[in-house]
Amino acid sequence: MQKIAADSVSGCAFFGVAASTQDLEQVRGWLESAAPKVHDYFKPMGGRALQREATCIVLVWGAETEKAGQTHGGAETWVAAKGYLGLIHHLAPSAFEPGGRTLAGEPRDDTSHQRVLVHEYAAFLLDLATRNKAAGWRLQSAPEWFSQGYKEYLGATLSTEHARKVTLDLYRASTCTEPARITTDFDKVTNVYMDGPTLLMFMHDEFGAERLMRLLASPETEFWSAVRATLAVSRHDLFTRWLAWRVRRCGR
Repeated sequence: MQKIAADSVSGCAFFGVAASTQDLEQVRGWLESAAPKVHDYFKPMGGRALQREATCIVLVWGAETEKAGQTHGGAETWVAAKGYLGLIHHLAPSAFEPGGRTLAGEPRDDTSHQRVLVHEYAAFLLDLATRNKAAGWRLQSAPEWFSQGYKEYLGATLSTEHARKVTLDLYRASTCTEPARITTDFDKVTNVYMDGPTLLMFMHDEFGAERLMRLLASPETEFWSAVRATLAVSRHDLFTRWLAWRVRRCGR
Protein backbone atom coordinates (compact mmCIF):
# COMPACT_ATOMS: atom_id res chain seq x y z
CA MET A 1 0.00 0.00 0.00
CA GLN A 2 1.42 3.34 -1.10
CA LYS A 3 0.93 6.49 0.98
CA ILE A 4 1.36 10.18 0.27
CA ALA A 5 1.44 12.85 2.96
CA ALA A 6 -1.73 14.18 4.54
CA ASP A 7 -3.20 16.88 2.35
CA SER A 8 -2.87 20.31 3.93
CA VAL A 9 -6.24 21.47 2.58
CA SER A 10 -8.65 18.55 3.04
CA GLY A 11 -6.91 17.18 6.13
CA CYS A 12 -6.99 13.68 4.64
CA ALA A 13 -4.21 11.13 4.22
CA PHE A 14 -4.16 9.30 0.87
CA PHE A 15 -3.29 5.63 0.36
CA GLY A 16 -3.11 3.74 -2.91
CA VAL A 17 -4.09 0.08 -2.97
CA ALA A 18 -2.45 -1.27 -6.14
CA ALA A 19 -2.93 2.22 -7.62
CA SER A 20 -0.28 4.20 -9.46
CA THR A 21 1.35 7.33 -8.09
CA GLN A 22 -0.29 9.25 -10.94
CA ASP A 23 -3.76 8.04 -9.91
CA LEU A 24 -3.06 8.84 -6.28
CA GLU A 25 -1.84 12.35 -7.05
CA GLN A 26 -4.78 13.00 -9.39
CA VAL A 27 -7.35 12.07 -6.75
CA ARG A 28 -5.47 14.11 -4.16
CA GLY A 29 -5.48 17.12 -6.48
CA TRP A 30 -9.22 16.86 -7.08
CA LEU A 31 -10.02 16.83 -3.39
CA GLU A 32 -7.50 19.57 -2.62
CA SER A 33 -9.15 21.88 -5.17
CA ALA A 34 -12.68 21.23 -3.86
CA ALA A 35 -12.00 21.13 -0.11
CA PRO A 36 -11.95 24.94 0.42
CA LYS A 37 -15.44 25.20 -1.11
CA VAL A 38 -16.69 22.37 1.11
CA HIS A 39 -15.19 23.97 4.21
CA ASP A 40 -16.70 27.33 3.26
CA TYR A 41 -20.12 25.72 2.95
CA PHE A 42 -19.79 24.35 6.49
CA LYS A 43 -18.41 27.63 7.85
CA PRO A 44 -21.44 28.23 10.13
CA MET A 45 -20.51 24.94 11.85
CA GLY A 46 -16.79 25.62 12.00
CA GLY A 47 -15.64 24.71 8.49
CA ARG A 48 -12.53 22.57 8.56
CA ALA A 49 -12.59 22.77 12.38
CA LEU A 50 -15.33 20.12 12.16
CA GLN A 51 -12.47 17.68 11.51
CA ARG A 52 -10.20 18.72 14.37
CA GLU A 53 -10.83 15.53 16.35
CA ALA A 54 -11.36 13.27 13.35
CA THR A 55 -9.12 11.24 11.06
CA CYS A 56 -9.83 11.24 7.32
CA ILE A 57 -8.31 8.56 5.09
CA VAL A 58 -8.81 8.25 1.33
CA LEU A 59 -8.17 4.83 -0.20
CA VAL A 60 -7.59 4.87 -3.96
CA TRP A 61 -8.18 1.37 -5.33
CA GLY A 62 -6.37 0.21 -8.44
CA ALA A 63 -9.11 -2.32 -9.24
CA GLU A 64 -12.83 -2.61 -8.53
CA THR A 65 -13.95 -3.70 -5.07
CA GLU A 66 -17.22 -3.73 -3.17
CA LYS A 67 -16.17 -0.37 -1.73
CA ALA A 68 -15.33 1.40 -4.99
CA GLY A 69 -16.35 0.50 -8.53
CA GLN A 70 -17.35 1.79 -11.94
CA THR A 71 -20.65 3.18 -10.65
CA HIS A 72 -19.90 4.13 -7.05
CA GLY A 73 -17.50 5.31 -4.41
CA GLY A 74 -18.00 4.86 -0.71
CA ALA A 75 -17.57 6.45 2.69
CA GLU A 76 -17.48 4.71 6.04
CA THR A 77 -17.56 6.56 9.35
CA TRP A 78 -17.32 5.28 12.89
CA VAL A 79 -16.11 6.11 16.36
CA ALA A 80 -13.03 4.03 17.21
CA ALA A 81 -10.90 3.76 20.33
CA LYS A 82 -8.67 6.62 19.15
CA GLY A 83 -11.50 8.87 17.99
CA TYR A 84 -13.72 9.46 14.97
CA LEU A 85 -12.58 7.94 11.68
CA GLY A 86 -13.78 8.65 8.15
CA LEU A 87 -12.70 6.27 5.38
CA ILE A 88 -13.33 7.33 1.77
CA HIS A 89 -13.05 4.78 -1.05
CA HIS A 90 -12.44 5.84 -4.66
CA LEU A 91 -11.59 3.80 -7.74
CA ALA A 92 -8.38 4.90 -9.47
CA PRO A 93 -9.17 7.06 -12.54
CA SER A 94 -7.15 4.74 -14.81
CA ALA A 95 -9.27 1.74 -13.72
CA PHE A 96 -12.50 3.10 -15.22
CA GLU A 97 -13.68 1.45 -18.42
CA PRO A 98 -14.20 3.78 -21.39
CA GLY A 99 -17.74 4.56 -22.53
CA GLY A 100 -19.39 4.39 -19.11
CA ARG A 101 -22.36 6.63 -18.30
CA THR A 102 -23.68 8.11 -15.07
CA LEU A 103 -27.28 7.94 -13.80
CA ALA A 104 -27.86 11.31 -15.45
CA GLY A 105 -26.59 9.94 -18.78
CA GLU A 106 -23.32 11.87 -18.78
CA PRO A 107 -19.90 10.39 -19.62
CA ARG A 108 -18.15 8.80 -16.66
CA ASP A 109 -15.15 11.09 -17.00
CA ASP A 110 -12.91 13.21 -14.76
CA THR A 111 -15.80 15.58 -14.03
CA SER A 112 -17.99 12.75 -12.74
CA HIS A 113 -15.07 11.26 -10.78
CA GLN A 114 -14.56 14.59 -9.00
CA ARG A 115 -18.28 14.84 -8.19
CA VAL A 116 -18.30 11.35 -6.69
CA LEU A 117 -15.17 12.10 -4.65
CA VAL A 118 -16.65 15.32 -3.23
CA HIS A 119 -19.92 13.46 -2.56
CA GLU A 120 -18.02 11.05 -0.31
CA TYR A 121 -15.98 13.79 1.37
CA ALA A 122 -19.25 15.66 2.03
CA ALA A 123 -20.65 12.46 3.56
CA PHE A 124 -17.77 12.51 6.06
CA LEU A 125 -18.46 16.14 7.05
CA LEU A 126 -22.25 15.78 7.12
CA ASP A 127 -21.90 12.84 9.48
CA LEU A 128 -19.51 14.86 11.65
CA ALA A 129 -21.96 17.78 11.64
CA THR A 130 -24.68 15.62 13.21
CA ARG A 131 -22.28 13.93 15.65
CA ASN A 132 -20.43 16.98 17.01
CA LYS A 133 -23.19 17.86 19.46
CA ALA A 134 -24.19 16.69 22.92
CA ALA A 135 -27.41 15.07 21.69
CA GLY A 136 -29.70 14.89 18.70
CA TRP A 137 -30.53 13.04 15.52
CA ARG A 138 -27.78 11.56 13.34
CA LEU A 139 -27.41 11.61 9.58
CA GLN A 140 -27.99 7.85 9.32
CA SER A 141 -31.40 8.24 11.00
CA ALA A 142 -32.69 10.72 8.40
CA PRO A 143 -34.72 9.58 5.36
CA GLU A 144 -32.40 8.28 2.67
CA TRP A 145 -33.55 10.95 0.21
CA PHE A 146 -32.22 13.57 2.64
CA SER A 147 -28.91 11.92 3.56
CA GLN A 148 -27.98 10.72 0.06
CA GLY A 149 -29.56 13.76 -1.56
CA TYR A 150 -27.55 16.14 0.62
CA LYS A 151 -24.29 14.35 -0.19
CA GLU A 152 -25.01 14.40 -3.92
CA TYR A 153 -26.21 18.01 -3.83
CA LEU A 154 -22.89 19.03 -2.26
CA GLY A 155 -20.98 16.76 -4.63
CA ALA A 156 -22.61 18.50 -7.59
CA THR A 157 -22.47 22.09 -6.33
CA LEU A 158 -18.98 22.04 -4.80
CA SER A 159 -16.91 19.92 -7.22
CA THR A 160 -16.88 21.45 -10.72
CA GLU A 161 -18.70 24.18 -12.60
CA HIS A 162 -20.10 21.57 -14.99
CA ALA A 163 -21.59 19.52 -12.15
CA ARG A 164 -23.08 22.64 -10.57
CA LYS A 165 -24.60 24.05 -13.75
CA VAL A 166 -25.32 20.97 -15.86
CA THR A 167 -25.44 17.79 -13.77
CA LEU A 168 -27.60 19.23 -11.00
CA ASP A 169 -30.04 20.56 -13.58
CA LEU A 170 -30.20 17.13 -15.21
CA TYR A 171 -31.30 15.76 -11.83
CA ARG A 172 -33.96 18.47 -11.58
CA ALA A 173 -35.18 17.79 -15.12
CA SER A 174 -35.41 14.05 -14.43
CA THR A 175 -37.49 14.62 -11.29
CA CYS A 176 -39.69 17.10 -13.15
CA THR A 177 -40.32 14.57 -15.92
CA GLU A 178 -41.62 11.97 -13.44
CA PRO A 179 -43.03 13.91 -10.46
CA ALA A 180 -44.88 10.82 -9.20
CA ARG A 181 -41.51 9.43 -8.06
CA ILE A 182 -41.97 11.62 -4.95
CA THR A 183 -45.19 10.70 -3.16
CA THR A 184 -47.29 12.63 -0.63
CA ASP A 185 -45.36 13.88 2.41
CA PHE A 186 -42.21 12.24 1.01
CA ASP A 187 -43.49 8.79 2.00
CA LYS A 188 -41.64 7.40 -1.00
CA VAL A 189 -38.80 8.91 -3.00
CA THR A 190 -37.98 6.50 -5.81
CA ASN A 191 -34.50 7.58 -6.88
CA VAL A 192 -32.62 9.04 -3.92
CA TYR A 193 -29.54 9.79 -6.06
CA MET A 194 -31.46 12.01 -8.51
CA ASP A 195 -34.68 13.00 -6.72
CA GLY A 196 -32.72 13.47 -3.47
CA PRO A 197 -30.42 16.24 -4.76
CA THR A 198 -33.43 17.89 -6.41
CA LEU A 199 -35.18 17.97 -3.04
CA LEU A 200 -32.04 19.45 -1.46
CA MET A 201 -31.98 22.09 -4.21
CA PHE A 202 -35.55 22.93 -3.21
CA MET A 203 -34.65 23.09 0.49
CA HIS A 204 -31.68 25.37 -0.19
CA ASP A 205 -33.87 27.65 -2.31
CA GLU A 206 -36.57 27.77 0.35
CA PHE A 207 -34.52 28.01 3.53
CA GLY A 208 -30.89 28.72 2.67
CA ALA A 209 -27.74 26.86 3.73
CA GLU A 210 -27.47 28.47 7.19
CA ARG A 211 -30.91 27.25 8.28
CA LEU A 212 -30.02 23.78 7.03
CA MET A 213 -26.90 23.99 9.22
CA ARG A 214 -29.23 24.60 12.16
CA LEU A 215 -31.16 21.51 11.14
CA LEU A 216 -27.94 19.46 11.19
CA ALA A 217 -27.05 20.86 14.61
CA SER A 218 -30.52 20.38 16.13
CA PRO A 219 -30.67 18.56 19.49
CA GLU A 220 -34.02 17.03 18.52
CA THR A 221 -33.68 13.26 18.50
CA GLU A 222 -35.85 12.63 15.43
CA PHE A 223 -35.38 14.08 11.93
CA TRP A 224 -38.89 15.40 11.35
CA SER A 225 -39.00 16.92 14.83
CA ALA A 226 -35.75 18.69 14.00
CA VAL A 227 -37.28 19.95 10.72
CA ARG A 228 -40.23 21.43 12.61
CA ALA A 229 -37.99 23.00 15.28
CA THR A 230 -35.46 24.60 12.90
CA LEU A 231 -37.34 25.21 9.65
CA ALA A 232 -40.74 25.93 11.29
CA VAL A 233 -42.63 23.59 8.98
CA SER A 234 -44.33 20.25 9.48
CA ARG A 235 -43.67 17.33 7.19
CA HIS A 236 -46.91 18.05 5.31
CA ASP A 237 -46.17 21.78 5.11
CA LEU A 238 -42.75 21.02 3.65
CA PHE A 239 -44.37 18.79 1.03
CA THR A 240 -46.86 21.56 0.17
CA ARG A 241 -43.97 23.98 -0.33
CA TRP A 242 -42.23 21.36 -2.47
CA LEU A 243 -45.30 21.17 -4.75
CA ALA A 244 -45.30 24.96 -5.14
CA TRP A 245 -41.55 24.96 -5.89
CA ARG A 246 -42.03 22.16 -8.40
CA VAL A 247 -44.64 24.20 -10.26
CA ARG A 248 -42.23 27.16 -10.41
CA ARG A 249 -39.21 25.12 -11.46
CA CYS A 250 -40.85 22.35 -13.48
CA GLY A 251 -44.04 23.93 -14.80
CA ARG A 252 -46.13 21.13 -13.27
